[in-house]
Amino acid sequence: MSNKHYFSSMHGLRTYVPFIVTLAMALGMIVFTLFLPQFETGFMDEECFALTDGWSFTAPDGANNSVSLPGIPSTNIENGVRISHILPADSAIPYDAFAIRSAYQKIDLYIDNSLYASTVDPYIKVRKLEKTSGSFIWIYRLPSDAAGKTVTLEVTSPYKDYQITANKFYLGTKSSLLIHFAKTYMWRAILGIVYLLIGLFLLVHCLTVLSNKHADTKSLMCIASFMIWIGLWIFTESRASQFYTDANTTVSISSFVSVRMAVISFLLYYRKTLFPRWKEWNAIMFLALCFEFILSTVLQFLAIRDYYEMIIPYMVLLGLIIASMVFQLFREWQYYKNERLRYMFVGVLLLGIFIIFDALGLIVIHLPVSFGILSIAGVTIMMACIIHHEYTVINSRTILAKQAGYFKQLASVDPMTKCDNRLVMQTWLGTHGNGTPEQKSTISVTMCDLNSLKKINDRYGHVFGDEAICNAAEILKKYYKGEDTVICRSGGDEFTILSSTFSQSGLDQIQNSILREAEKINEDTEYPFSLSIGYCFFDPARDKYLENTLMRADEKMYEMKKKFHTTNEQGS
Repeated sequence: MSNKHYFSSMHGLRTYVPFIVTLAMALGMIVFTLFLPQFETGFMDEECFALTDGWSFTAPDGANNSVSLPGIPSTNIENGVRISHILPADSAIPYDAFAIRSAYQKIDLYIDNSLYASTVDPYIKVRKLEKTSGSFIWIYRLPSDAAGKTVTLEVTSPYKDYQITANKFYLGTKSSLLIHFAKTYMWRAILGIVYLLIGLFLLVHCLTVLSNKHADTKSLMCIASFMIWIGLWIFTESRASQFYTDANTTVSISSFVSVRMAVISFLLYYRKTLFPRWKEWNAIMFLALCFEFILSTVLQFLAIRDYYEMIIPYMVLLGLIIASMVFQLFREWQYYKNERLRYMFVGVLLLGIFIIFDALGLIVIHLPVSFGILSIAGVTIMMACIIHHEYTVINSRTILAKQAGYFKQLASVDPMTKCDNRLVMQTWLGTHGNGTPEQKSTISVTMCDLNSLKKINDRYGHVFGDEAICNAAEILKKYYKGEDTVICRSGGDEFTILSSTFSQSGLDQIQNSILREAEKINEDTEYPFSLSIGYCFFDPARDKYLENTLMRADEKMYEMKKKFHTTNEQGS
């Protein structure tokens, strides 16, 4: 190992070892304190409790039954149910308020048969947009003498699925109820905000690189759109939006709109970036989604059928699209051996399974988790798979770009001298040759050649001949520096320097410096080393093309070479 490489490695160790030790100690200290006895400094939560069991339900046949929330056997009033419960008189947990979540329902609360509170929205008839409010949490203060009295709930809904459902009824202080719902639902709001912020960041990034022809802005724009819409859906479904806004209709409509737009955005990403083979079929799916959204919106706006009533056809269409995606991904992975898509296949498959269970929980069965949780989990897993896929694509493109750069270098750089090659010279001449005569008048062409390369090769061997060529290249690279300047190895021992930045006096100084440098090298080598140089500026009166200037510079160089050989022959 060379001393330079050794000291470089030691410098790297001196940089990273202290950081690693510091990081380990920082994390270790935090973990260590977790196992120590500590004084409890957390906020002391007030308790609340749910009245789940012991509700009195009068069946249509007159029988009085005891039921547990949320499921109720059947309706016992028009479009809903009526249930009663005696508020506890000696509860260990104090309460002065109640909370209940209505899901597309109107809830009337009676205390000792007197109407006390109602969730009816007086503006529904004014808006003429929806049949009932969405899913919201309602918190009301109770009368100071409510303990021991009978509370009666009348829950009605225009939708059959919600006519026999009454959500949990909570009792506690208002602060305890707020804390309970914040702890239960706030994580969803935070997750939704995170998705929104990531989507907005990607959107801004897309706009900043829009002019970059090499940036894949289409797929990035689709991902950004998907993240924004799915973040909005998670936030509106979190129930925590009530902590920030009273616009319940906007929240409810936003939930239905955003989930549809999220799927449309994802299908657009899927169609544009993954499979040209399935483009026509995916275009049909995309148009079907757009048509469903347009139709649902028109029906909602005309108050014929609202978004909720269109959820079943939408879920069927969504299931068909996901099944189609799973089939395509599996075939691309297994049949076309596209290994990069196996994680995407797993992500879309799990998303489909989770959405099926969420749909069943909404329509048929009651799951231990609330609606949307499984879909959020599926979306998060799929998002991780998309990130993995995009990272793989970016990594592959980076490798290809490096390889392209390497091959471009091979095509444009002389491997021995590391100067530009004849291709670069021809390109430079072609580019600058299109200028006006006035623009080309600043262009200089310098020719440089070794004087005794054949003599060196014959007497000392080609290894020394190559060394002499490399020495000449290093001298030229040392002195010909400037913008719009190229040093090209145009032949075996011949170099061409093209520039539009040097003056005549500057080139004279450079030429003298190069000849002095060559004399020094000649004194230090066992073989004769000398250079001949000639330069010319483009002259509109004498040169039609830059190639004419190059020929005149070549003639000047050969004049110097001729003088060198004449002097050497006379000396010998």
